[in-house]
Amino acid sequence: FPVDAPQAPRRVTLVVDCSGSMGGDAITQARAALEEILALLAPEDRFNLIAFGSTHRTLFPEPVTADADHLVAATRFVGQLDANLGGTELGAALAAAHRAGPGDVLLLTDGEVWDNGADVERAEQSGQRLFTVGVGSAVAEALVRALAERTGGACELVSPREDMAARIVGHFRRMDQ
Repeated sequence: FPVDAPQAPRRVTLVVDCSGSMGGDAITQARAALEEILALLAPEDRFNLIAFGSTHRTLFPEPVTADADHLVAATRFVGQLDANLGGTELGAALAAAHRAGPGDVLLLTDGEVWDNGADVERAEQSGQRLFTVGVGSAVAEALVRALAERTGGACELVSPREDMAARIVGHFRRMDQ
């Protein structure tokens, strides 16, 4: 690929699991990866952040430009993320990401999320590509793989003992290829 080819602005929603099982190293590395991803955004890119557990919190009502003010707010939001949102309820968080319209979704989760296929079908119908990162040994691998494969994205499985932050950032960079 030509190095100097102009890149179209990104439109990405970052969805991070903040359930209790993400405690310790997993949430620490997820925060580090998200901070690095925010630093990679260009001012013309549009983004949003969603933290989820038993409920979900969306940083902005809709995707915003990656200007200095929004990046400061996002960095503050990421710095406050903790594994304190209860269980792993993925469906509502993904639905919030789908409402953002076209673009890509980067999903980080370690949970045993079991689904009857409804989340995968909704993801496929959203027109978004999902890039999923399954963390640890308890992740519902079939679900995170299906979300990625059926939407034209990609799936990455990592262990918190690995350099998880670097793997997540590398997966984010894959969205541009």
